[in-house]
Amino acid sequence: MRKRILVLLSGMVLAGCAHSTESMMLTDDTALISATGRDRNDEGKVVDATLREAAKLTRQHGYNYFVILSAADASRVGNTIVPNGRLQNQPATDSTYGTSTLSRSFRVGAATFVGRRTSYYKPGLDITIRMYRPGDIDPQRAGVWTTDVILQDTAAAH
Repeated sequence: MRKRILVLLSGMVLAGCAHSTESMMLTDDTALISATGRDRNDEGKVVDATLREAAKLTRQHGYNYFVILSAADASRVGNTIVPNGRLQNQPATDSTYGTSTLSRSFRVGAATFVGRRTSYYKPGLDITIRMYRPGDIDPQRAGVWTTDVILQDTAAAH
């Protein structure tokens, strides 16, 4: 029971490390894990969260080890408009709606907001893993991840 609580608490702590972490089983022993961070400073957290999710999923399915078959950069880069103040309230049919530019202002309902264009970067990582039980793979082989080590490191770090 104590071990389950520790694993649950670790999962809750991990949820705060990356913006989102998702996993999907592809076969009985193969899965896709994805993580996305909030900003550029989350790059390391995204890698850690992806590995922890892989370890957690591996253990949940009765396996002890996993190997990363592929890894892909799933980062998102783009531009957005950040509002920096309310300009004025105007009827939605006002002719200024048609002349405003999205790079300088935008409308919500009957209000026009002034904003600035800013770029963003959200780090992301997708990995595909294959899971193994004891005896199916040599845990000392390069590239073999052990769930106990990853999840133990997680509990010690938090």
